[in-house]
Amino acid sequence: MPVPLPLPAKPQTAMTRRCETKHGRTTRQARYGIRQRFESIFGCLENCSPPDLGLHAAREAAGKGKGKGKGKGKGSGRLLLQPPAKDRAMPFVHPMQVRFADTDAQGHMYFANYLTFCDEALAAYMRHIGVPWQALVESGVDMFYRGAKCDYRGSATFEETVSIETQISRIGESSVTSSYVMRDAAGEILAEAELTSVCVDPKTRQKVRVPDVLRDAVAGLEGTP
Repeated sequence: MPVPLPLPAKPQTAMTRRCETKHGRTTRQARYGIRQRFESIFGCLENCSPPDLGLHAAREAAGKGKGKGKGKGKGSGRLLLQPPAKDRAMPFVHPMQVRFADTDAQGHMYFANYLTFCDEALAAYMRHIGVPWQALVESGVDMFYRGAKCDYRGSATFEETVSIETQISRIGESSVTSSYVMRDAAGEILAEAELTSVCVDPKTRQKVRVPDVLRDAVAGLEGTP
């Protein structure tokens, strides 16, 4: 009976050596075959890295890219864009203690009161940057809430201190969007929220432009992209 010829040796790579050590030669051969097919299409897999297609990275690239005309080399909007709240360290933290009146029959803070805490944190944020709400009203600009959303990750209980990380994540022509991350004493996330406010004339209740004094104060704390 003829003796079968041995298979030709496959070139060793870091990937195949790891597979052979962990799973044996059969797995190594299968992985090597898949690798050959991918390399024939996409080229060397070890010397290439995939592009970063994250949304924030795309925004940064758009802001740094070379455009044409008036906006060359700069971003095109008035927006203060930031990464998602959970991925960044926020510059302002407002602590609040849960009152008994804030809780419900289930023993934890009533779900709607998380937004009340955000409202309090925004007022504290505006005082911190030197543009308190009262000063805006006296200058002829008020702020109405247009939208609110909150994602709940945990629950706060009576007398617990909640740290509310607060940041202005976007400024439009007449709107201001603020982002919040609420944490317990251990640093665990209780909730993440977002409020959208619109600047209005308090007499006519019509939309007006976000005042420059507020834009500049926010940029002074947050910085710009």
